[in-house]
Formats: sequence, C-alpha cells, structure tokens
Amino acid sequence: SSKIPQNEYTERVQYGTAFVFLLIVALIATVSIVLRNRLRNRYKW
Repeated sequence: SSKIPQNEYTERVQYGTAFVFLLIVALIATVSIVLRNRLRNRYKW
C-alpha cells in the first residue's frame, strides 16, 4: 500500500473535506425539515 505523506496541507484538506461533508448533510437535513413542515401545513388532515 502506498504511503500518503502527512503534512500540514493534507491535514488541512482532510479537515476541509470532513467539514464540507458535514455541511452538506446538515443542509440536506434542513431542507427536508422545511419541506416536510411546508407539506404538513399545506395538507392539514
């Protein structure tokens, strides 16, 4: 297996990708919650 050199740059990139991933997940969750509330308000049972 090839060794990946661990330096400041790769560490920063890893933190960046993790942050972006969490951001995307949070964004999707927020959008789904908003859509669910909108649909629930539109179709009152």
